[in-house]
Amino acid sequence: MGFEKIWQTIADCWHMKVAASAAMTAATFLIGDVTAGPFVALWSLVIVDAITRWMAIGAATLRDHNLNRSIWTGIYLAVIDRKINNVSMFGRFQTKALAYLILLIGFNLLDHVIPDRVMGQSIDGMPNAFISTWLAIVELQSIVENLIEMGMTSLSPVGAWLCRKRDKMTGEGQLPPIQSPGPTKDKP
Repeated sequence: MGFEKIWQTIADCWHMKVAASAAMTAATFLIGDVTAGPFVALWSLVIVDAITRWMAIGAATLRDHNLNRSIWTGIYLAVIDRKINNVSMFGRFQTKALAYLILLIGFNLLDHVIPDRVMGQSIDGMPNAFISTWLAIVELQSIVENLIEMGMTSLSPVGAWLCRKRDKMTGEGQLPPIQSPGPTKDKP
């Protein structure tokens, strides 16, 4: 009797369970291991970045109103002044989340496409590790910039260091040396 009731419960919503398992299978293939430390850490940094952004806007609002109160009062005033609202914050977060997901999917698929060994060196997992690390550095830099906007100016060297690390990873600002073809002889 108990087994038939369980089987009937499973059979009642089988299509929803199949759809959910198909979606999870596709997401795991496209994004990779969503329980991995770098993935969870990256999205935690995105949330912390959003919170520090609100705090920076709150601190600026307190300065605009010439008030010396807590940051929570500043956030409350920013909401009242419509500096923090659902439309602008959700739009920014949605754009960032979509861009990050596209990058994560692209680099995860790249990891599946390229061979695990290139010129005798193992590069298994390198694309995923690179993009997760680069996005984490970008988020950390944004968090530090938000904290500097709040008035923590002593973090300026940390922000500059993160910027250098990000640029070093991508090679930004570093042009390869131009190879001269050598001396040329003028022909008459």
